[in-house]
Amino acid sequence: MIDSVHHVAFVVKNLDDAIATYEKLLGIKLYERGPVPERGGEIAVFVLRNIRIELAAPTGPGFLQNLLDTKGEGFFHLAFGVDDMGTAIAELQGKGISMSGPEKTIYKDWRIAYIDQNDTAGIYTHLIANDAD
Repeated sequence: MIDSVHHVAFVVKNLDDAIATYEKLLGIKLYERGPVPERGGEIAVFVLRNIRIELAAPTGPGFLQNLLDTKGEGFFHLAFGVDDMGTAIAELQGKGISMSGPEKTIYKDWRIAYIDQNDTAGIYTHLIANDAD
């Protein structure tokens, strides 16, 4: 089932500025950067020994811009790693935890499934396959 924290994500206004800040803070270079059209944005990923840090910024109207407008910059979501997405979803549902939609690929090979926020104390949380790069 859930066996790790794959990444923690933060929404930011300016991705270039945030990347520069985190490169300085972490002392490492950005791992990758790419578009996430479904969210109306772009993400940048830093890889540490035990976790990834994802920075997300809007590139136009959409989910990320709405999130920024309503909550401002800061924590966005938590992603738990799983080896078998189908089994993990079934186990959670067996415990009465609902998913907010089906499994989907949202960035590169990142297969994810969002957990209903009513079952996560209002925190955006999703499962992600451990084999996601």
